[in-house]
Order: sequence, then C-alpha cells, then structure tokens
Amino acid sequence: MPKLLYSSETVRCGATLELDSKETCLVLVARRAGVRIKADQGRFGRFWIGFFGSILYEEKNAHKIAHMVATLNSLFSERLLPVTFRNPALAAFTNAVWHCSSAAEVIWKLNEAATPAVVPPPKSSAELLGAFCELMERHPASLLDTSRLPASKQKMKAVIREVWQREPKLRDLLGHMYLELSHFQDGVGDALGPTLPSSADGVTDRHDLEALQQGPIEMTRPSGEHFRQRHLWERASLSEMEILKQEWAKFVREHE
Repeated sequence: MPKLLYSSETVRCGATLELDSKETCLVLVARRAGVRIKADQGRFGRFWIGFFGSILYEEKNAHKIAHMVATLNSLFSERLLPVTFRNPALAAFTNAVWHCSSAAEVIWKLNEAATPAVVPPPKSSAELLGAFCELMERHPASLLDTSRLPASKQKMKAVIREVWQREPKLRDLLGHMYLELSHFQDGVGDALGPTLPSSADGVTDRHDLEALQQGPIEMTRPSGEHFRQRHLWERASLSEMEILKQEWAKFVREHE
C-alpha cells in the first residue's frame, strides 16, 4: 500500500507518495507549468526528488490535461487516497499513482491512459450485408440475440434501404433481409433452434415450417420455463415481422 508523505494545495499544489517499491513519487500541478510527475529512489529521494528526480509524465496543454483527468477518473473510479483534494487534476493524477506499485507502473498506466483508443473504421454496406447474409445462412430458422447483428437494427434497416435504391437487381433479396431482422430479439442469448410439435400435421410455427423445408435437423421439445420464454420471443418476433412488412411496403411505395 502506498504512503502519502506530503500534500499541499496552498504552498504548492502537489503530493509526494512512497510506492510499494520504496520509490518516491512526486505529483506537481501548476497553472502555467501543467502537470509533472517525478520519481526517485533511495532513503533521501523524497528530499532531492524536486531537483534530481526522473520525469515520469509531463503535460502543459490544458485541453490534454482535462482529457487525462476525465480518463483517469474513469479508469480509477475507486478513490483510495487518505485525503480529499479540491484541485481535480491533483486528485485524478495522485489517485492514479496511488494505484501503482512502482515508477515503471506509473509510466505504463499514464501512457496507456494518454493513448487514444483506436476506433475501428466503419464497415461498408457490403460488409454489413455480407455478415448478415452469413448469419441468415447459418441459422435459417432460429431466433438470435440482437447483439449478433453486425450493426444495430436501425443501422441495418438504413443500409438495406440504401442498397435497395442503388441495386435494383438485389431488391427481392433485400426485402427478404429486411423482414429477417425480426429473427433478432433482445435477451435471446445463444441461438434458439426450431422445435417440433407433437405431429408434423400440427406444425403452425413459421420457424418449424422453415426448419422442415431445410431438411432433416435435430428437433427438441421445450417444456416448462424454457417453453414459455421461447413462446414470448416467438410472439415478439412475429409481431415485429408484421411491423417490418408495413414499413417495407411503405418504403417501396414511396421510392418505386
């Protein structure tokens, strides 16, 4: 556990800590000089650190400091300091250092926080529709969780409508894909495969019909809570399909 050796927001805005590695770490915050964090080793490190300590982190840009404060508060939400600082920068950086056991770890964690997250480039319409078609082929008669979609339902709707307008030859397939969005429901989890009623003559569920058309596959008879939950998802899927049919019909009328 680190030790707080000194702190002040009046004489100078800063805090001195002793880390588990017995290294002394100094956090300084100044209006013009920005934020500087230094470290030193040895018995007298706490006395000489201000003059000879190694700089672990330094930033003078106010906007970057504000961004770091927000990032550090998010990464180190647990406040472990024995004192409460009024200065937000001093509080955030000192609390971050408190979570480190050595100067090397301070460098690593602060550099990690300062490095912007790499945002993957957005997928093209072709990539989104390709991933969606793959799901449809792999699970032709199943309910899937909404999280399995390559993008949100609203995004997928927009992509399908966009491609429909510029690719006339794909319009039939795109209309089918639009309705297939009803197969994706929140909370389903793993894919729910089709179930088989007591006799083939009694098949009324659209997923059962589609499954039988696909050929011989393994069927199960759900019961109890599983059956009730599945029934709710089936009803939600069928209701959504009716809504999607109306949406698609209106879209086609307006753009043909």
